[in-house]
Amino acid sequence: MYKILLVDDKEIFCRHIKRMNFFRNNSDFGIYRTANSAEQALEFLHNEEIDITITDIRMPVMNGIELLKEINTNKLCRCTLLMSEYTDFTYAKEGILNGAFDYLVKPIDENMLLNSFQRINDYLRKTEPSVKENNAFMQLIPLIFSKDSDGFEKVLSEISSKFYATDTQGRQWYHQIHISLLKISDMIYSEYSYMPLFMPVTELCTVSDYSDHIEMAFNHFVRSTSFIHSWYKNFIPESQNTLIKNVWLYIINNIDHTYNLNFLSNHFFVNKSYLSKLFHKETNICYKSLVTKYKIERARYLLSCTKLKIYEISEQLGFSDAEHFRKVFKSADGSSPSRFDYNRYMDLHIHFLKQPNNSQKPPF
Repeated sequence: MYKILLVDDKEIFCRHIKRMNFFRNNSDFGIYRTANSAEQALEFLHNEEIDITITDIRMPVMNGIELLKEINTNKLCRCTLLMSEYTDFTYAKEGILNGAFDYLVKPIDENMLLNSFQRINDYLRKTEPSVKENNAFMQLIPLIFSKDSDGFEKVLSEISSKFYATDTQGRQWYHQIHISLLKISDMIYSEYSYMPLFMPVTELCTVSDYSDHIEMAFNHFVRSTSFIHSWYKNFIPESQNTLIKNVWLYIINNIDHTYNLNFLSNHFFVNKSYLSKLFHKETNICYKSLVTKYKIERARYLLSCTKLKIYEISEQLGFSDAEHFRKVFKSADGSSPSRFDYNRYMDLHIHFLKQPNNSQKPPF
């Protein structure tokens, strides 16, 4: 379904349009958002995927023509319709000169709307090839959360090639990057809810700081998705055994606490010796080593994304004292907690892409 943003400072008119049979009975077009000002409309357009904007011309502060210019300058949606209660041709002419697809005169009736949207439908379908990049982005997302590194790198390299082959990176690239990262964030919180305990999901999946720098936003996207893909594989249990998977999930979701095998065996109603042997057999790592691995990963997050002191992190993670924590951390990371650098850590995890040709810029 093509998503429509309806903009009019009169709420009653927005309700009237939304109730029209064309939108109530049409599966191809739907009013996704309504805005009562051009400023609110721009906020939606910058942060969400909108295909069509229908906007009134006469609005306070910023009028519909000014909104149209902003939309076209930054390529915020694919098609814009203007509306006005006035039949003065000057408005229609100015709108067409500034890239409006059509001009609708209020009061709008069903036939007028139908005729306009038939032309819009033809236009959107004819320009559909411009959405191929979107398909590549959508193809990439499930590959991030898979062990198919070759497939992930192939699709990401294709996207990168298209980006750097484009003479001018338009607003549509930033918009697609933003939407893709939102989808990745949603997927993490819905399917891998433990990941935010160990990784700065919000920072990785946000490009708002780069809204005026498309190449920086794209580089952030490549770096973030590459890191998540590489990092994520260390947090998936190898075993298909239901008991071991449940024990693993319990450990990782409660990593701030210390649970020994005796506690876990009682919690899952199994023999301690049996659980220890089965755990090692199924995961190829002993219980204690796995817990330490995840505690260090949690410590990396806490060191980078909180203001907790080293001794506070040590206490939170259940180490006997701060000095013991320092020794364990340095053994695992190669550096002391006070010198830990999350950016360096990310770089160590990223699989650098094979460049298809020498003219393509590096992804980072």
